[in-house]
Amino acid sequence: MRSTARPLSGSSLSAQARYAAGVREILECWFDGRPIREAYLIVDRGTLAGAGAHSYSAGDATGGSDEAAGFKDRSPTSGSA
Repeated sequence: MRSTARPLSGSSLSAQARYAAGVREILECWFDGRPIREAYLIVDRGTLAGAGAHSYSAGDATGGSDEAAGFKDRSPTSGSA
């Protein structure tokens, strides 16, 4: 009986091969000083670009830190009854 188990990553082997080929292309472009395909870009020179510009909105990833600091830790502390 043949196993139909998926790879641990949850992606098919052909999908993993496509991911690897894309990563290789990005790295080769980077090291050769060639532009990376727009479809592969998320950020370029500090601003959203390519697919990133269509999928994300500019913002401050740590903007909620001050608000979060105001919340009291309600987890039980060790050694207290």
